[in-house]
Amino acid sequence: MMRERRRLRNLVRLATRYYLSYSNIEDTVDVIKNLVGQGNGVVVDYLTKAYVKLIISLASLTMLNHSINLALRDRLIYREFKIDQGNDPLGPLSIPHTIATYPMNVYSYITYVPSGKAPEYMVLRGIATMVINNIKSTRSELKRTIEPMTMVNQDNELVVELNRGLVKLNRIMRRVRQKVALLPKSGNRINVSEEYGRLVQNAPNWLKIAHESLLLTKYLHGKVYVTSHRRVRGNDALIMLSWRLYEILVYALVRAALRRMGYFRESQSLFLNPEVGDSIMLMFNKPLSVGIVERIDELIGEDNDRMIKSIVGKPDLYMKNKRSVVIECKFSTNLSYITAGRFKVMAYMYEHNADAGILVFPGLSEGMVFDDEDDATLRLYGILRRRGYVELRLKEGKVMYLLMIDPGERKDAGLVWDIGLRRIIEVLRRIVGY
Repeated sequence: MMRERRRLRNLVRLATRYYLSYSNIEDTVDVIKNLVGQGNGVVVDYLTKAYVKLIISLASLTMLNHSINLALRDRLIYREFKIDQGNDPLGPLSIPHTIATYPMNVYSYITYVPSGKAPEYMVLRGIATMVINNIKSTRSELKRTIEPMTMVNQDNELVVELNRGLVKLNRIMRRVRQKVALLPKSGNRINVSEEYGRLVQNAPNWLKIAHESLLLTKYLHGKVYVTSHRRVRGNDALIMLSWRLYEILVYALVRAALRRMGYFRESQSLFLNPEVGDSIMLMFNKPLSVGIVERIDELIGEDNDRMIKSIVGKPDLYMKNKRSVVIECKFSTNLSYITAGRFKVMAYMYEHNADAGILVFPGLSEGMVFDDEDDATLRLYGILRRRGYVELRLKEGKVMYLLMIDPGERKDAGLVWDIGLRRIIEVLRRIVGY
């Protein structure tokens, strides 16, 4: 039980530290939304909780800043039609909609006026104020948590990162508050939730982004847990799912391994290595366009294409340079589940014509062996434990690896990271050849 709790605590610390803080804003927001679960989990320690809340605050403010930038641009360049009448038409005219009106001998015309009085801007200002207030109280809480730690151990790496994050949070907060002041004020007090609900169907995209940033802040004031339960929308507590975090951890390790191997990130999914003239595409939890299914039953055209797209297997990670690799993560020590994962990787390799496959899992617990396939997995695990991975050479030059990444392998989370990174690098060098 102690090993299991240590595994969960190290997992959340490593996943948040090495992935969430260094990813682009879209990735971070999607991950946070996908982590939300419900149920009794292991309470995250106060240091990791502070780190998670700091990341959510930064993500929310960055989204809000982007939303306000788009809104201010629209306020400058967008115009609305206005119907007017008079002897001397003023302003830019819509000529096809301008007519002489008799017998008054005046013109009825449509002209363009600025769109600054649109209600969406007032709602945006209201949302922005709520986001800032929510984050201000969280910032005060973070200061109360971090300051004593800084006095005791100011050289601690995580404490240094938390202080650096607070400085960044203050900088973005000042920038956002200056921009909020440029948005139109409402003359009357408005109910932001009601007004957003009324406008949402036809709302500009920037208002929806701002509302997403507000939804993120609801997790700032509750408890933080990590659990293995399936995802269900719950209360305001942030209950992070262990199997999602494990996928994130493995992805972060693969990215770090590529950097150690001389690759740098060119774009969201492309890594380049100019020294060896190689490029690697790395996809994380993304649908793949490749597959072996050509047609389903009697379906044709777009119906067939949609159905194929919906049933294509989606490995957790997919890498491709001259060779293609599928990677599947299983955060479980259950023997039968890992056996099923072993065959799942082989199925992905066949479906996507991959040259290599990797099954990543934290280890195996002692349990009942139900059949010969489970017994084979157990014997493979015996070989794997010597160096952390085992290689299965398949026909036609293909290869498969069982790889152990166990967040509970050591008490020190940093040491767990170093061990996992070394194993990932060894396996990837064998596959890509660099």
